Amino acid sequence: MTKPLLLACILLGAAASLHAQTQPTEPDTTVPAHPATVEQIHQYYTLTHSIDTARKIMDQTVVAMQATSPEYLPQDFWDDMRKSLAALDLEAAFTPAFQKYFSEEDMRGILDFYRSPSGQRLLAAQPQIASYMQAQLRTVGQKIGQEVYVRHKDEIDAARNKYEESQHPNSQPGIAPGQTPAPQKP
Repeated sequence: MTKPLLLACILLGAAASLHAQTQPTEPDTTVPAHPATVEQIHQYYTLTHSIDTARKIMDQTVVAMQATSPEYLPQDFWDDMRKSLAALDLEAAFTPAFQKYFSEEDMRGILDFYRSPSGQRLLAAQPQIASYMQAQLRTVGQKIGQEVYVRHKDEIDAARNKYEESQHPNSQPGIAPGQTPAPQKP
């Protein structure tokens, strides 16, 4: 995963978290008398490709973790991680959440929507919408990052100089190790 995409994912995750925090804490949690059936939920997963999407996200997460993890982690670790995640029965893991919030009648309506022309259009457009959102978040995130950097530039420069001095106590601030300082005028 590229750094801009990773930044977009982080920003998207932060935005989703912020959105979730501003929403009512919990919808009506009364379990429906007739919860959605396992078959209905399976049909939902099939229509929406949500299990495939979850697997792709997990794969991308492992790639990002591997790219930023210590190099001493052996390839066998990552292979085992991928194999273990691939073995997860995501449908079984996610189904109770649907049954907690949706009745059979609710799920019939949801399935009818996703089978309708509007639902199919939504499903077809979702990848493009997600790409657009990622690009927007990347652009906004980079702009905000630059603005925040400018506001803290002096503080960052001071911290960098202090860090460099602690790493190279005999060097002068702002001069890279091995670089010769300019001669001082008398």
